[in-house]
Amino acid sequence: YTHERQPFATFGFLSLRRRWKLIGACTLVSAAAGMLVVALKPTSYTASTQLLIYVKEALPGPDPVISIGRADLTQVENESEIVRSRGMSAKVVRALNLIDDPEFSPATTPLWGIAQSLFGEPRATLDESRSAQETAVENLAKRVTVRRVGTSHTILINVTTSDPEKSARFANGISQIMVQGRIGAQDGDKSPLLRERLRGLGPSSYVVTPALVPERPNGPRKILVILAAVAAGSIV
Repeated sequence: YTHERQPFATFGFLSLRRRWKLIGACTLVSAAAGMLVVALKPTSYTASTQLLIYVKEALPGPDPVISIGRADLTQVENESEIVRSRGMSAKVVRALNLIDDPEFSPATTPLWGIAQSLFGEPRATLDESRSAQETAVENLAKRVTVRRVGTSHTILINVTTSDPEKSARFANGISQIMVQGRIGAQDGDKSPLLRERLRGLGPSSYVVTPALVPERPNGPRKILVILAAVAAGSIV
């Protein structure tokens, strides 16, 4: 009788009671790992703004009449690529002065400065400014995502930074640059009357939803991460 109950005692509830120290150790280690991940993971906030893409066309006639029409899918994709482009990122960097923001243009570490002074020539001030701008442009491009909303003619711009107000300000800055980018973009060789008639023609953007300050950071809550780690450790 004892021999028949031995498999159940080995793999059943009695086995769990016999190994409570191992279970407790796995749970504590998993909980510590979850708290470590929560402590080391940087907090980020994402702000979103929506732009409606449409087209302004000049109707033929004795007097110039501008009509607003719908943009096709190709034009919507083109506007999305413009937002993702390096030129647009450079405009945002200059407009928002991101070169002075440590998150987008981190300062040179003392160790790098010593190594550069020992093994390389000091860079000129112009080269340093250019390098800082390129770094800010690259970091901004990593924090901006653009996608089309369903099958509509609306694009969604997401900006992710470490500060909620900064994310909203940068998202609204990008949308304003998109809206105002058409103004004054005509060729300077054209006459003032022709520039006035052609101003604003072609694809244009309209801010449907301005970016608001996000209230919660990205990702799951910290307590949920810790509880998931505890549950995983208990199961293991």
